[in-house]
Amino acid sequence: MRPADPARVLQGIGRRIAEIRRDRALTQERFAEALGVSVRYVQFVEAGDENLGVETIVKIANALKVPVIDLFAQPTKPKAGPGRPKKST
Repeated sequence: MRPADPARVLQGIGRRIAEIRRDRALTQERFAEALGVSVRYVQFVEAGDENLGVETIVKIANALKVPVIDLFAQPTKPKAGPGRPKKST
């Protein structure tokens, strides 16, 4: 087993957070509002560019209404492209 790369772990967590947020039909704006942070901060988190502490991870899990461990699961969907998701009809 090779050692974990912290940057890759953060990217995976960020992708998983974005995936769950989209599954909950939350925009980054509404998610940021629920967390009491800026949209830019959410973008940094979802890109894996923010080193998250335990307190922040718990707040994010609570806002998404998932167990903390779910944030550490492998993303199940391909990485989303830039822009707003298309509305389903």
